[in-house]
Amino acid sequence: MKRSFKGHKDAVLATCFNPNLKQVISGSLDGTVMVWNFKPNVRPYRFVGHRGAVYSVCINPAGNTIVSGAADDTIRIWNNTVEGYS
Repeated sequence: MKRSFKGHKDAVLATCFNPNLKQVISGSLDGTVMVWNFKPNVRPYRFVGHRGAVYSVCINPAGNTIVSGAADDTIRIWNNTVEGYS
């Protein structure tokens, strides 16, 4: 195993790599999207706004925009301003 991340409050339902291979994005039953950096000293970032489980996450090729889809019947577009995305 290369790395393990812990921080969601419920099951993880979706993951994807940032194309730069410096981050992993995840969506969870807890309704949050999280960005995990591979740099050891960079804390994860939690995007809050969905009112239901997040079933899908993806990121654009430039790595600066995240899209999530959730059980609350919404698709949200987030600016990935988290350190390490570029």
